[in-house]
Amino acid sequence: MRIHWLVAMSVFLFCVGFPAARAEERRTLTILHTNDLQGRMLPQSYSDEEELGGWARLYSLLRTLSREQESVLVVDGGDALGPATLSTYDSGRLVATLMEQAGYDAMVPGNHEFGYGLDTLKVRVRDAAFPFLGANLRDQASGEPLFGTHIVVERAGIRIGIVGLLSPDLVKLINPIRNPGIEIGHPASALRQALDDMEEEIDLCLVLTHMSEAEVEQLVAEFPEVSVYVVGGFIRPPNRMALRRLSVYTGGARVVTTPGEGFFLGRIDLDLVRDGHGWSIEDCRADLVPVDSRVPEDPQVAASIRHLQEIYQQFSEEQIAYATDPVDDTPNWIAALMRARLQQEVAIINLGTLRESTLHGPVTRGDIDHLIRFDDQVVPMQVTGAQLRRMAASSRARERHGQRLVFSGYDPESATVNQRPLVDDEVYQVATTGFLATGGDGYFSEQDLPDFEPIMLTGILMKHLQTYPRLKRYDGLDWRPGGVWKSTTEISGSLSQIGLNTHAQDYRGVSLLSGSDALAWNSRVDHRISHERARGVFLSRFRSNFGQLRRDGQFSKAADRLQLDGLYTIRKKYEPFVSINLNTVWTYPDADRRPITVRGSSGTHIRPRSDWSMRVGLGAERDIVQKNNDIGLEIVSQFRRTFARKNSFSSTVELFAGATEGHKISLQHYNRISISLLDDLAIMIDANYFLHRDSQMAVIGLKSELQLGLGYSWNRKWF
Repeated sequence: MRIHWLVAMSVFLFCVGFPAARAEERRTLTILHTNDLQGRMLPQSYSDEEELGGWARLYSLLRTLSREQESVLVVDGGDALGPATLSTYDSGRLVATLMEQAGYDAMVPGNHEFGYGLDTLKVRVRDAAFPFLGANLRDQASGEPLFGTHIVVERAGIRIGIVGLLSPDLVKLINPIRNPGIEIGHPASALRQALDDMEEEIDLCLVLTHMSEAEVEQLVAEFPEVSVYVVGGFIRPPNRMALRRLSVYTGGARVVTTPGEGFFLGRIDLDLVRDGHGWSIEDCRADLVPVDSRVPEDPQVAASIRHLQEIYQQFSEEQIAYATDPVDDTPNWIAALMRARLQQEVAIINLGTLRESTLHGPVTRGDIDHLIRFDDQVVPMQVTGAQLRRMAASSRARERHGQRLVFSGYDPESATVNQRPLVDDEVYQVATTGFLATGGDGYFSEQDLPDFEPIMLTGILMKHLQTYPRLKRYDGLDWRPGGVWKSTTEISGSLSQIGLNTHAQDYRGVSLLSGSDALAWNSRVDHRISHERARGVFLSRFRSNFGQLRRDGQFSKAADRLQLDGLYTIRKKYEPFVSINLNTVWTYPDADRRPITVRGSSGTHIRPRSDWSMRVGLGAERDIVQKNNDIGLEIVSQFRRTFARKNSFSSTVELFAGATEGHKISLQHYNRISISLLDDLAIMIDANYFLHRDSQMAVIGLKSELQLGLGYSWNRKWF
């Protein structure tokens, strides 16, 4: 018994003498977070309910909660400085000042922080007392970080590492004209580097991100050591029932966000316990605190906002014009205005550049400021028909409303440009914004802007309203190309294997069968010029082939062909056409007459596919040498497929079957594979076949041409 008593007393004395050895150390860390504030300074309706938000309330709530809690962090997930109208007016200056005064510890810039241009953003960062963090945001030329990558702060003895990360996809949303040389690297690589740099300094890690939910989930899976993610850039939920407070993933990572626009302040409380390995999270509570009428407005902040409102009101009330007709389809109207101002065939603008608005009655500077969400340079571009098709299809598939496109001059439903059928490999003149032209929203590949005098979208609109002070809906927008001229000239030289059967060599006066069996050098010229209008198209074509070979020290003719074509197509339902065609040769034996055939025809077009068309008509042909006439069926089939890098395949079949005096059957079949080498220089592989039969011999003559060579083409288009 005495031994038991001694043991009990020893345990009691040990516990009393060393209480710290058995007591666990605990702390509570509170993180107040916002995201996607959008520069909104005033309360507004949320989900058709009461008005929420407003910086005067948010500021008051942040200051109150910061004083009430022992250990508080205040952070933001990006898109805080804009693009609300009032904030845009002062380029985010007042919002940045209020964030500094409210005690923000750090934020990650979102795409809207770059809406005022990189130079302006650098001023905001320089003047702010809290850091803008972007671990994967770098200067493209130097590779150096544009702003900070991470910081370490201490609250109640707990060291917290804060890292900022942006989605690489934001490059498509940032205007490269105002923000040159920005590079957004892989988030995981940047986060790994930041964690390695802070490894010995921190007890837990907080990551601020502006990216999609899928990108955050990928980071969570790769970095279980990160405790909390504060996220901006998620799609705003449509109602209160969809509000997200906290997501806890396998491994313990916590992801928090808010609906944005300052309607709610996010709050997450972390209960931390200290063990032998440092601090760990024992419990976590998250909530969204409504920024509603129960939160008193800070009087000084409210006064600052009112002062900015008064200045903006004076600016915005200046009347520019008076709209006598309501302009309620402003995106289409702006696109048409861009096309008319630059006199281009097509104009393209994304909906994110504009706000929904109607112009009717007095039009003020405030109306213009509200309509044009992001002022941008308007530039001319060249776009192929195939690109226009792809852009229209991509636009329809976009989830983000602001990334969808509005076209003027191009109708994706009917696949027409100014009422002319869209041609995939035709180059069209396009007016668009600098944001889209340099890769914004991913429609164009990133490229340098053309050398063009800068014209701003706001400037175009202002000049239009000054020109038409009593504005009607269609004033000044009726410009369209009266007619489009296009010309293509192609010159090529090739090694040609020419083959004729016995009957072909016996025919006389047939230009298609001229020449002889030979391996010869062949020269070819093909020139086409067309004039296209909404009501019809006129096309003329000149084709010439001349092949020579050397025999017994002299050159002799191996192939000789000259063709002239004229075609007029009327743009009606069945596309009726009339055409005239002449076939002859350059040289011929002195004892023979020059072979000449002339054919006129009329009929209709058939278009089974966008890359395949047929002309079917009735033709009348006159053979000048044989002095006979034929009336019969004419069919012309044309197929062309364009591949990447200007590579293409084309096939044309021209058939005439006479049913009267000459009983003629004439077939010309041209096939070409073009492999682009450099710009308009290409390798050309041609396989051409000719068949002829008439009452002269009543047998079939065949001729073939297999050619391999180089060709160069010039293309021009004007209106």
